[in-house]
Amino acid sequence: MKRVARYLLLGWFLLAAGCGGDDRPKEDARATGPATLLFAASEGGRGWDIYVENVVTGTRTNLTNTPSTATSELDDRSPTLSPDGSMITYTSTADNPSDGLVGEEIFVMRRDGSKQRRLTDDDDVDVQPQWTPKGRIFFTNCPSSQEAVPGCGLDLILPDGSGRQTIVGNIGLAFGVSLSPGGDRIAYAGLDETLQPLGLFVRRLDSAEGERIGEGGSPQWSPDGDRIAFLSERDENGRCLFRECVGHAPELYLADADGSSERRLTETSAVESFAGWTPDGEWILFSRIRDEEDDYDVYAVRADGSCEVQVTDTEAWEWSATWSGSTESLDC
Repeated sequence: MKRVARYLLLGWFLLAAGCGGDDRPKEDARATGPATLLFAASEGGRGWDIYVENVVTGTRTNLTNTPSTATSELDDRSPTLSPDGSMITYTSTADNPSDGLVGEEIFVMRRDGSKQRRLTDDDDVDVQPQWTPKGRIFFTNCPSSQEAVPGCGLDLILPDGSGRQTIVGNIGLAFGVSLSPGGDRIAYAGLDETLQPLGLFVRRLDSAEGERIGEGGSPQWSPDGDRIAFLSERDENGRCLFRECVGHAPELYLADADGSSERRLTETSAVESFAGWTPDGEWILFSRIRDEEDDYDVYAVRADGSCEVQVTDTEAWEWSATWSGSTESLDC
């Protein structure tokens, strides 16, 4: 069990989400309206909550307000906005305060934070919730009750908690699974049974295996499905941070979906993590921390690497940011 827990934590922190053909909506509500940032944040060093912020005014609202206790941190993380802009799915340990990552379950709420509802209830690790084009919730499910390193599966569930089904029973040791905008492909980072990275893979959901396209983790599809942003420490440009870490500081990269035209977008000694896209495909979001005394803030960089903007600047740790609305406020 200890090996499984170590494995899951490694995947979470170092590599960190019927699907059918291309049925994506013609219009996506996430691309319209005021510039809004949805993210997970930890203030004061205990517990994580889901926040929404008006990027122009800086007005920030805590949507979950999940209280931590003196002995347990209760965490809400990995928020994503539905295609119609009305709902948010996220992970939470609110009902499993002592289980850590193993206690992660999939939740959903309205965009204003009301009507919070738990969708999964099992002893497994349920992570990486994402919306399909048809408005269902896609997530990764990893067994936690066995001594051997588990193989993770991919599940679907409706926002009301019904209709849960497994669409891929075992994709092996996969983390940071990202569903393509068309709902027919996934990108993910693979590990072998000794927890060593195997690389970055792309796989069709109707295929028996994935194709290795490069080295890296935390892949995120561009809105048009043609490119993938990801993280890699291949250049060894900085040290990893905090206790028991291994390797070097990850940096942000971009490649075509087949692994070609690879390019590096950041070049710092800081740790970059949690890549995401703006709905117009022009900008890539990520979080950055420079050293152990710093905090994670959200940044954006143009997909061509020509401009970088700091989006948040607070004493809180801010991760897993997603953007909705206009990007006019992002400018160098």
